[in-house]
Amino acid sequence: MSSTWIDLSNLKKPLRFNEFSVNFNTDLYNAKPLPSDIQKKLDEKWNELLNDAKQGRILYNESKFRLHSIETRTNDNNNSIQLILNLGLTDYKSFICTQQQSLPDDIRQHIKEDHLSHPLGVGCLLITSDDYIVLIKRSSACIDLPNMYDIPGGHAEPRNLTTYSKENIIEEIISSTIAECVDETNVDRNSLLIDSFFFVIAVVRNQPQYGRPAIEFCLRTSMTSNELQQRYDLQTHIEANETSELKFWPLDKISHLLNSSQTFLSITPACHVALTTYLQLRTKANNEYVQKNNSTNCLTVDEEAMVLRYYELQLKDFCEKFEPPMTKMAIAVCMQYFKRFYLNNSVMDYHPKDIYLICVYLTCKTEELRIPITDFLSNIKNSSNLDQTADILLSYELLLIEKLNFQLVIHTAYRPFEGLIIDLK
Repeated sequence: MSSTWIDLSNLKKPLRFNEFSVNFNTDLYNAKPLPSDIQKKLDEKWNELLNDAKQGRILYNESKFRLHSIETRTNDNNNSIQLILNLGLTDYKSFICTQQQSLPDDIRQHIKEDHLSHPLGVGCLLITSDDYIVLIKRSSACIDLPNMYDIPGGHAEPRNLTTYSKENIIEEIISSTIAECVDETNVDRNSLLIDSFFFVIAVVRNQPQYGRPAIEFCLRTSMTSNELQQRYDLQTHIEANETSELKFWPLDKISHLLNSSQTFLSITPACHVALTTYLQLRTKANNEYVQKNNSTNCLTVDEEAMVLRYYELQLKDFCEKFEPPMTKMAIAVCMQYFKRFYLNNSVMDYHPKDIYLICVYLTCKTEELRIPITDFLSNIKNSSNLDQTADILLSYELLLIEKLNFQLVIHTAYRPFEGLIIDLK
């Protein structure tokens, strides 16, 4: 992780988006007031920024949640971790004046940790369905890090809440994260995979900005990068003026983006820490999966081919002894179903002794060998439980069709000749 950031959460794995909680207390977690003379000077600094003549500058004051500290609790039953954010209230003006702007020493020396604004930011690593990270280029009108590439993000807004209950604050943090993705990229809200791929990956502080905090999420969309670019180009999103372009970066080349010598892009510190954390968690998860499913528990390519060859012979033998007799055409179709199924599936996931029977059962339908399931089961001589076999046939028939991409017509070698004979008749 970038040395300019501190990861407060130090998560071992991503948390579901709702696996965090908050303690809200303005008495305990608000910033302490500054001496009146120092506050007056900061107010003057703020007014200077507001009166800046730069055309189109985006700067306004709003209330924010202040992150005082975090706690982690472990559930002994399932070893899961819950993050708890200790929150108070602050505003954007206080952040700009105490943490974002360079101040003279005679002012800075009076601003201690308890005086700092620490507004809780939200950031989201948005990933497209074709595995690209979505980066936004911040507008030149932004007072904070203009013209740099960033991930969608902003702040949760206390003004959206009528009461500061724990549930309302959590919902605001989550909904504001989603809203920032929509408002800054124009991604379709309905395409966001909130229920299946929406995680907390870190809670961090930016050291150069005196510990500015942010909670970083990761979220997928079912849209492709091309589809998202087309929607962005419509410029119909709410915060279109805050960004100037989208950039899509391959998910498997995150390390290149983090290496300044391998890319021309200038990314924000928040973007850097989110990408670094995601890469670390992803690498760790992949390594754990490989170790858990090591080669001693899996078949080699040659072993799998040997198993398939054995069951191909079993399938051929079953078809040749089938009653009523199957045509050579039907046997060929059945064999093709079996081979095509295992082009994209493994015998370790689907046992061939079940699949080859389902292939025969499906072939009886596609080749118009009309046979009741009871008669079909009478051909199975070595099954100890025919009722269970019947359940497998009926339950997995649709699975087989789906795995064959619903392409059930097999053009065997005899098919054209058979068609010619039919025409001659």
